[in-house]
Amino acid sequence: MALQKRGLILLTVAILSLSGVGIWYLVNISNPCTAWAWDQVETFSTFDTQIIRPPDGCVEEANLQTFIFPKSESGFLRVTFNSTNAIVIRSYYELGEEPAEATHRTGWYDWLTKTVDFSGHILTIEIEEIGDNRPLDYYFQIEQAVCDSFHFPSPVTFDGLEKQIIESPHNYCNDLNTSQHFVFTDPQVQTIYLKPEGSDNRFDNGDGVIISYFDKVENEQKYVSMAGYKTFYPFLMNTNEFSLNFYTDYGGTWFGYIYSLDPYPCAQWLDSGSDRQTLDSSSFVESAHPYCDNLVNFRQEFTLNGSTFDPYVRITFDTRSSLKDGDTLVLGDSSGEVQEFSGSAFADAFIQGDSFYTEFNSNESGVDYGYGFEVELCGCYNYVIEEGSSFDTLDNQLIESPHDVDCPYLNVSKQYSWTDPEATSVVIIFNPNTSLDDHSSLTFTYSVESGESIEKTIRNDTRLQPFVIESSEFNLTFVSGSDSQYGFNFSAYPGPEGFLNIPAVPLVVGQTYNIESSHPYASNLNHTWSYESPSESVDLYRIRFEGNQTSLEENEDFLTFSYVDITLSQPADKRITGLDPQDFDIYATEFDLTFSSNDSVTDYGYKFTAEAVPCGQWRQPMTIVFDDLDERTVESSHNYCPSFNTTRHYSWSHVNATSLFIDFSHLTNIGEGSSLTLVYLDSESNSQKSKSYTGSDFDPLLIETSEFDLEFLTGTGEPEYGFKFQVYPGPSGFIHSPDMVLDLNREYTIQSSHPYGNNLNHTWHYSTSDDEVDLIQIRYTSEDSLEDNEDFLVFSYSDFEQGTTVTKEFTGQNFQDFDIHGRAFNLTFTSNDSATDYGFKFTAEAFACSEWQQQPDLTFDTLDPQTISSPTEYCRSGLSTPRNYNWTQPDATSLYIHFPEDTHIGNNTSIEFLYKDGAGNPQSQSRSSNLMLSPIVITDNEFDLEIILKDAYTPSEYTIGVYPGDEGFVNAPMISQLEQGHTYTIQSSHPYGDGIDHQWQYQTVGEEGRRVVVTFIGLAGYLEEDYDYLKFSYEDAQGSQLKSFTGDLPGKTLAIDSTVFEMQFISDGSNNGFGYECTFEVVGPADDDDNAAVGDQKSMETEKAARVLANHYQLWKEKLLSRNG
Repeated sequence: MALQKRGLILLTVAILSLSGVGIWYLVNISNPCTAWAWDQVETFSTFDTQIIRPPDGCVEEANLQTFIFPKSESGFLRVTFNSTNAIVIRSYYELGEEPAEATHRTGWYDWLTKTVDFSGHILTIEIEEIGDNRPLDYYFQIEQAVCDSFHFPSPVTFDGLEKQIIESPHNYCNDLNTSQHFVFTDPQVQTIYLKPEGSDNRFDNGDGVIISYFDKVENEQKYVSMAGYKTFYPFLMNTNEFSLNFYTDYGGTWFGYIYSLDPYPCAQWLDSGSDRQTLDSSSFVESAHPYCDNLVNFRQEFTLNGSTFDPYVRITFDTRSSLKDGDTLVLGDSSGEVQEFSGSAFADAFIQGDSFYTEFNSNESGVDYGYGFEVELCGCYNYVIEEGSSFDTLDNQLIESPHDVDCPYLNVSKQYSWTDPEATSVVIIFNPNTSLDDHSSLTFTYSVESGESIEKTIRNDTRLQPFVIESSEFNLTFVSGSDSQYGFNFSAYPGPEGFLNIPAVPLVVGQTYNIESSHPYASNLNHTWSYESPSESVDLYRIRFEGNQTSLEENEDFLTFSYVDITLSQPADKRITGLDPQDFDIYATEFDLTFSSNDSVTDYGYKFTAEAVPCGQWRQPMTIVFDDLDERTVESSHNYCPSFNTTRHYSWSHVNATSLFIDFSHLTNIGEGSSLTLVYLDSESNSQKSKSYTGSDFDPLLIETSEFDLEFLTGTGEPEYGFKFQVYPGPSGFIHSPDMVLDLNREYTIQSSHPYGNNLNHTWHYSTSDDEVDLIQIRYTSEDSLEDNEDFLVFSYSDFEQGTTVTKEFTGQNFQDFDIHGRAFNLTFTSNDSATDYGFKFTAEAFACSEWQQQPDLTFDTLDPQTISSPTEYCRSGLSTPRNYNWTQPDATSLYIHFPEDTHIGNNTSIEFLYKDGAGNPQSQSRSSNLMLSPIVITDNEFDLEIILKDAYTPSEYTIGVYPGDEGFVNAPMISQLEQGHTYTIQSSHPYGDGIDHQWQYQTVGEEGRRVVVTFIGLAGYLEEDYDYLKFSYEDAQGSQLKSFTGDLPGKTLAIDSTVFEMQFISDGSNNGFGYECTFEVVGPADDDDNAAVGDQKSMETEKAARVLANHYQLWKEKLLSRNG
């Protein structure tokens, strides 16, 4: 590439015609440049569009230019500024007649195009600086602005009480700042209601209105601002006049505003009248402020929108509400209930129902602010007004909320107390139906004997366990959210402190229950509770002592569990005393719990959890006999119990049931430590055989017998699903496996009897459960054998790729693996009446392979980096499906392909990149599993990506980074973190470009003192000698280091003993070379003697290899020079 050397000027001028508005000049000027200065003032006599650009040369100091235009009708100029390099522009505009009367300053910055309207007709522009002496590239376009200015008269007066409309221009100009004053002259007007009209009201960011007025009620100046995208809203002004200031900035514009003005005398207020009005919840009702004298029974009626259970209206008064002595406000409902307010005593109120009325009276003694209140429709009126209760008995009490009704946003507190002297504590036990929504809570607050206040809150995610309140009274606060739920329901059991007053509750499957004594318990107790589960399938209770808190007086006080052990069929007891009881399981359908204490000392008591578990009655041995050939399902319970062993016997009495095919469900999982064993007598060998299974994913089993024993032994761990299988009975030698549906990515074993029988002719249909499946792999075992050319196994299927029906036939021992390019197949097996053989056995597995084939070609119109990810499934043998990736940006003339460290390309798989070089010649580069995944530089704006597989279903995982840029630009990404044990390939474009100055920073990961070995590889590495450089800067033990490389590069090395270093690549504006290609390898901490020695050895090995490479490079270079003469 031959380019001019430094010191020469390269000038390019592009001329573009723009639809009759003149010529735009784009000027690029290279260094060095000469200083220049504009004229001070330039005057234009017409409003033809003007393009103002700098002369050839560069700005080296501030310059000032003033332009004078004729005055436009709108009074505005429109200035468009465009810059593509780093300059800072300041501009002024004047409203006066002289250039010196500058009234505003604004600024533009680099890489920006901006259009601004200015009021006035004199524009002053100052160039303040241009950075780094870069070529100047900007221009101005100045023209007359077409927009609506604001010329309303002021003040504006209105007579009478009619509604008025005011509005702004709807293509308003930038740079406005205008004010109007509006006055209603009728002496009756005391308030003005301002309301936005329509849905178009909107300002641009930075634009808005400020409305100011003097509030005659509160005796103060007030301001209301509506700006930008802020929601427009109506409001009431206690005045008959106001000012409106409309202002705009220098950005865009929007619709503006349309307001209506409603004047009101004091004797009325908004929406008044005797007709019933409908309100939304959270509406605000108010009088005029102030109201008028001599109002008699001024009545308004209201109904609230919505529906709720047992409704009421909550009234919340404005704190400013106040009436003159003798004036009254009455709130009433349809039942005749009324509430009266006067003076400043306005307490919030409840009104039953969803409607109410107000009645207002004022005398002649003067007026006050008036009233205002917010209304809210609520539910559950009777529950809200109902007070708590006081009980004088020790009977348990039911306390509950309304259930399954719509009562949103309750916040109700009630007090409950017991007056019986023995009621010193209360046990709370929840009904399992209790259900709260996400925003609801139930809070118990009470004080204990020490005076401490205790608070316990129940939420929707709280376990509803019984608990003890050590007090005879508590406050209950119920807060409900917006969703309708059951609510709460609990029983309160009062009793003396230390008494075990928690009753037994049914133990529901799926819940864990806390069972505990009082803490400490009392003396001379002897009480029994009976526990059972509502579920008849429960025969295990897990007893777990929590946190080793249980403590009873040793050998004096006892906790006894009594039950009938179903594994032993006899009564059993488990007695607890002293400290640290062990967890255990009760194998029973129910149990009794007895606690007894003597008259001596007591202790903390007991606390444990109980959980009911259904084991499905799998403990009981049994024999099951079938007298037909129907398929049967055999399965365990799916929440089986731990630590038990049970046996069952299965038998088929039908004369033709001489063999059984057992096919396990894919759900089968018997968990760690468990086993399933099938024991049977093989009819051919007349010997007992067994097959044991553990874990999951069991193979089918064919047994030559009509009966078997099933032994199920469970471990001590948590239960899994258990087992489930189908049994297909049939005559010996018959292939009685069923038709099958194949799930995606699951391997199925399909087999005949071994050996098979004579005179068979049967067809099975196999389909897939997923519409995405388009390949089924068939893989044989080494045992397959049929009577040659007499017995046959035939596959037939519709091939997706060929569009035809394909048939594959096997006989003898010529079984070969193959792939079915389809979603289903038929399998037919025939045997004659002569000899038989082992039979067949193969696996079938379905795959979804179409994702890659369905991916579209992609086009990018940006220079942003892009990622290309591998398909999650691709399984065609010999797959070769190219995808095209194209960049349309003019500057995207080269592409840098980067492979992250976690890239994995499957065995026998390659990824091909197909593209054209600068001369248009086809090129290709590939990366595969056995190659180092070094970056690729493509000197083209597009490439085809092709995946080639030699084996079926060889997965790969990759996310390729593609970095587009100018040809020759070093646009490789920065690998900021270098890890030990990894080798990183770093390279420039080939060849690189002119005028490059780019830096990358690298840091090693791990301990301090890592050594990085830099090695230049490849035979073509070259930088223009003494003009282009690759530099490395870092700090090591000897201080700051700067290492530079230029000219021939192959074989050169550098050892960097630093955790952080910078690499800088610099090229001038003249010739260039192939570029650089090097590796970074982190070899070990350099500050540790042993590791440093390893690092030094690695460095020496690398340098030795580099010297060999350098020798090869010199030989290659000499041959190249010799060949070229």
